[in-house]
Amino acid sequence: KQLLGFGLSPIREGLSRLIESGLVEFNDNIGFNVVHISEEIIVDNYLSHIQLELLLLQESIENRTIEWEAAIMGALYQLSKIESRTTKVTYQIWYDYNDKFHSTLISNAKLCGLRRASEHFTTLVDWYHHLAYDDNRAEIIQTNHNEHKKLAQLVISGDASVACSLLEQHMRQSLHYLLLRLKQKSII
Repeated sequence: KQLLGFGLSPIREGLSRLIESGLVEFNDNIGFNVVHISEEIIVDNYLSHIQLELLLLQESIENRTIEWEAAIMGALYQLSKIESRTTKVTYQIWYDYNDKFHSTLISNAKLCGLRRASEHFTTLVDWYHHLAYDDNRAEIIQTNHNEHKKLAQLVISGDASVACSLLEQHMRQSLHYLLLRLKQKSII
């Protein structure tokens, strides 16, 4: 309360909203806690996230427009400026552009309930990545642009089946590296 400079009511309200996100839990006679995470929980949430992203990508391709395709190419171009460098970049810079690219891929989906469900799992996945890369402004990574370029080409061409297959493979690879990183840091 003193540290944050707020009264108890706004703090409780904020913690209650975090319960809805799955990041915090409430236990009687104990209070609020950050949820315990395990490899099994992370895998379950990440695979759920992947399945929702695949459904959203499929629907986005079915509802494709020239404006959406242009937005994908714009996001890919911005990402290419980071990923095509011969030098390494900080994780946070890459993450922001990567997130924009992936968000644009599914932005043409019209099913609001599906999008809300995806946002829930996106919050969890983002949290896992921030745990793995807690010093994300200083962490230097090497990137590869070819997979994102191929994914954009498949989406623009309307090849939903192959695009979804590549996106699933791409996201499962991210899960693999995330788990390795969390194990290295003794978080799981």
